[in-house]
Amino acid sequence: MGLRFARAVSGRMRVFGVVRRTEALGAVRAAGAVPVRADLDDGRSLRRLAGLAPRVLHSAPPAGEGRDDPRTRRVLVALHAASTWVYLSTTGVYGDREGRWAFETTPLSARSPEAARRVAAERDWLEVGRGMGLTVQVFRLPGIYGPGRSTFDRLR
Repeated sequence: MGLRFARAVSGRMRVFGVVRRTEALGAVRAAGAVPVRADLDDGRSLRRLAGLAPRVLHSAPPAGEGRDDPRTRRVLVALHAASTWVYLSTTGVYGDREGRWAFETTPLSARSPEAARRVAAERDWLEVGRGMGLTVQVFRLPGIYGPGRSTFDRLR
């Protein structure tokens, strides 16, 4: 989702793309963004992000284990100078709706460890971010996992 965003807005604004693996640097450049190497699991590597951008679009998933999301807290601390934050989450936080619609007011019912970590990440973005005086918005996207499963693909 981050690369798609970069391709859509490059030329209209300067975009930085954070990548962990060296082999991803080229894809970020090709999308029109300035690559910045950092590891969301290593708070020290995030120091270079401080003050880099006034707005942040965070599309990285939470860590792969546990019930919390320490990545979110590290990113918030590292980029605390940014005033506007957008977090891309998933409709998976609603659990299996068995074909029923989900609305913003639908209670969260994470049924998998991955969805539980997304709920924790959303909570942190909203509570911690807003507590820091940031403008924070969470977007819950359906089908964000895997090629051909994004909102854009479904609309096409």
